[in-house]
Amino acid sequence: FNRWIGKGVSYTNAETEEALLRALPACFRNASDNHSDPAGRGSAAANKSTLNRDKPEATKPADVALVNEVMDKVADFVESDHTEMKLPGMNTFLALIVRNKVTESYPGLTVEKRASPANPN
Repeated sequence: FNRWIGKGVSYTNAETEEALLRALPACFRNASDNHSDPAGRGSAAANKSTLNRDKPEATKPADVALVNEVMDKVADFVESDHTEMKLPGMNTFLALIVRNKVTESYPGLTVEKRASPANPN
């Protein structure tokens, strides 16, 4: 199941792919894409990683409040002399948003996921 999400589905021939890549706006292309193939054709899977994607943001008021509350706690943690902080439980989408915001705001901090009885993976 994850293969087609991670690698894409090949459904065009090389000529069609090349035409589509030429039609793609420059902001979605990377100059190094042409080096992925000796013929100068980049594959769709190779170009997928270079797309400029927006980071996810919380939109529901309750989610925005939770993210802001967590970021306030992280700011307090950074100012303290503690060496570890446990983030509150939240769904994976909000956890991704918090991890992105922490990494963006505090590049020196490391956010890691630890196994627990409720989430063994």
